[in-house]
Amino acid sequence: MGIAADSLIDAIDPDAHPEESLCAIEAILREHIASLKVREPDPITARFETLCFTNPSSPVRQFADECGLDLRKLERIVRRDFGLPPKQVMRRARALDMASHLRGVADMSEADELVLRFYDQSHLIREFVALFGMSPSQFVATPQPILTLALESRQARRLELIERITPGEARPWQ
Repeated sequence: MGIAADSLIDAIDPDAHPEESLCAIEAILREHIASLKVREPDPITARFETLCFTNPSSPVRQFADECGLDLRKLERIVRRDFGLPPKQVMRRARALDMASHLRGVADMSEADELVLRFYDQSHLIREFVALFGMSPSQFVATPQPILTLALESRQARRLELIERITPGEARPWQ
């Protein structure tokens, strides 16, 4: 059973500060998630997500070895939890980080590092077209406010996870 849209809308007080409304919505969502009694994420999945945020260019086999896993087992875990093979998840992470940079919602001090994740310009273009259906220049020229918000949220989570900022701290692009 899902959350009734009315309960989320009722949590928004038009006279309140937006942060208060977001906290109220978050409380409703947390209560709903707790009621589902879902399992905690697999520790390997959590470690792999951290790897994707910190170094999405590292070899998958090396990660499997560090975790003491057979490569096939890692592939099964990642495919189960991400819906994609590990290399695809890492390709997507690199492209999303670059997209964040192009949208101006990434730490600009990381710009050189983000560019170096691609072998050359054609590699960047191929990866971008595969994920977004357009070249980086087309991506920059096409306003996409919802995608931009999603990228900003992902970058904030990434910077919090790698402990570059604390939750609630101003982000480098703000």
